[in-house]
Amino acid sequence: MTTPGPARTVFAQRAFNLTDVLSEYFVKTVVQGAVPRKVKFVAPEVESTDGGKQARQSIHLVPVEGTDGPFVCGFIDLGAGTAHLRSYASLRSLQQARGTDDLKLDETSYGQFIDELTRKLAEQTIMARLITELVQPRGETAPTTPAVRPAGASMVGTVVAFALGVAVGLAAGFVAWSPDGPLARRPVVKAPATETPEQPAPTP
Repeated sequence: MTTPGPARTVFAQRAFNLTDVLSEYFVKTVVQGAVPRKVKFVAPEVESTDGGKQARQSIHLVPVEGTDGPFVCGFIDLGAGTAHLRSYASLRSLQQARGTDDLKLDETSYGQFIDELTRKLAEQTIMARLITELVQPRGETAPTTPAVRPAGASMVGTVVAFALGVAVGLAAGFVAWSPDGPLARRPVVKAPATETPEQPAPTP
């Protein structure tokens, strides 16, 4: 439990109270793996959170034994009433970007912890959101996602372009309309005038 400190604002005190509630509930929780880790909730070290704007507390996974550094697997934004929790893949990519090749955590055990934390946060009227974004190592860029257009957009563009092409072609005299089929791309050829042969005068 956190130790008493100077007088705090409502949001700051609530952040410390939430830390106490979660810390007590998960005190025996261990995320299994080659390096088992316990859960630690870190409240903001401030007396005032500026109306909740700084009431953000991070969620750490620290080794049960050993000197390995902590993993920050998410944070709680008390002012917004939300929590952002990293998926296993997202946490692994974050640590790889920081130079850690292997989480040494069991994925199933980690997922069970995230599920239980999500349920406990809901009891405190805090909505948890899962971060699935993968963190790219320095010097690398994330693959771009092709822009998605409405299904009808390409068809409309095709029709408009086709109509414009027809108009330009007709104006230039290079497109003729055939009543028996579609537009035929051929020069308009004017047929030569035919002369009517003279008829012989009738015999009296």
